[in-house]
Amino acid sequence: MDGKAWPGDWKPKDPIAPPIAQGERLQTYTGQCHCDAVQYAFNSIPLNEIEVCRCDCSYDIRMGQLTAYIPHTHISFSGLSNTTIYTGVGYGQGKHLFCSTCGCYVGVDTKGLVVPEEQAKYMPPDVLENLKKFPVNLRLLNGELDEKKLKIKEEKNSGNYSVE
Repeated sequence: MDGKAWPGDWKPKDPIAPPIAQGERLQTYTGQCHCDAVQYAFNSIPLNEIEVCRCDCSYDIRMGQLTAYIPHTHISFSGLSNTTIYTGVGYGQGKHLFCSTCGCYVGVDTKGLVVPEEQAKYMPPDVLENLKKFPVNLRLLNGELDEKKLKIKEEKNSGNYSVE
């Protein structure tokens, strides 16, 4: 199987509508977990024009994720009640969301997250800023994701934020 054709009568659910976001250059992107229990839609300038991240922490390496940081006002979800939350990662930077059925990693719920000053002083400003957004796993996008066209930032986070 070439990965482009699906066997049998399978087809994805109708996509959810993304939130209304202002901007003439915004494009709509949709994605879902393997079993379609969790879906997302977001508006962004073209992904090849923004910086996406690949982190070197042990967690992200094992998950193989590629992350885009999307403002909370630009992303919507369907099926979040079908997620399992894991918070035992790093410095507790939000709730890592996984589909409860198929296990796909969706992203991190950072809404309302407050990083303690004791930890924040060791974190780069761009990381603190990104924690105000929703880190979404781009590997769940519908359609092709051409990594060669993306601006990938290799984040060096393994052990960077420990308090001494």
